[in-house]
Amino acid sequence: MWTGFMRNIVLALFVTLCGLVGTVNAEVGGAVNITADLFEIDQQAQTGTFTGNVYAHQETFQLWAPRVVAYYGEGGPSDLIKITADGRIRVEFGTQKAISDRGVYDPKTRLLTLLGNVSATQEGSSDVINSQEMVIDLNNDTTRFEGTGTDNGRVTATFGSGS
Repeated sequence: MWTGFMRNIVLALFVTLCGLVGTVNAEVGGAVNITADLFEIDQQAQTGTFTGNVYAHQETFQLWAPRVVAYYGEGGPSDLIKITADGRIRVEFGTQKAISDRGVYDPKTRLLTLLGNVSATQEGSSDVINSQEMVIDLNNDTTRFEGTGTDNGRVTATFGSGS
């Protein structure tokens, strides 16, 4: 049987994901649906973890990851510190798609950061941007791509098909 505390954790996670994905695309709203092979709550570590074939979606926003973890502070689930997605993750919002090794969302700064082997594309376009880090600032509606500063880790972009 679910305790009220566990229900609050799940609700806080869903509300936070709603806030995250709702700001990525202004047209997104409504319920967030999350499926996974396993959902665990660790009250000592103050985490809620979805593992195994995690899929979260809300209208035009979708996330696929092997593992998604919500970290909360002393204030309980309403005191969300961050959400991470680990493993080779994929996100899609509208016609935009990105893959990376890891993702981190900070609800206080409203920064969504994709880390490691990032590749971003737009549906219907041959445009591709590759980097080691992609930071989406949801407050300012900006995106920044960063490399590692080495020749093999620089940001690369290909725009247009040349036709």
